[in-house]
Amino acid sequence: MTVCDESTRDALVAALRESGKSQRAWARWHEASVSAVNDCLRRKSMSEKRENKLRWSLGLPPIYRTQVTLRDTERIVKKPGHGKKRNYVEFKIRVSPGDAETIQDRINCLELRSFNHLWDVSGWMDELRDWDC
Repeated sequence: MTVCDESTRDALVAALRESGKSQRAWARWHEASVSAVNDCLRRKSMSEKRENKLRWSLGLPPIYRTQVTLRDTERIVKKPGHGKKRNYVEFKIRVSPGDAETIQDRINCLELRSFNHLWDVSGWMDELRDWDC
């Protein structure tokens, strides 16, 4: 994602001044995204696809950015989780210091990675499913 191209921004500013409409009204009239118009004017980052949709609304040709080739020592850094939603619910438990020590000793003894790993291998969830309430 990159900042909106200056030619796109200049054409958008000129179109808004010429029309005399608000950003929202102009975007709706020209079937453009209101947020794309706002992001372009505020010089916020936007994808090439969003910018090209805005350029189409302005009657400009699409922009194709050059592809960057990374060296062996370089990598792309993304946010943790990459915006994915997890399909589980997190439960937090409170235990006494003595119980916490017992649990940690059990995790170390069994050479497990974490409490979640202990939960997975112990089969406690299967027992909970069998309970009749």
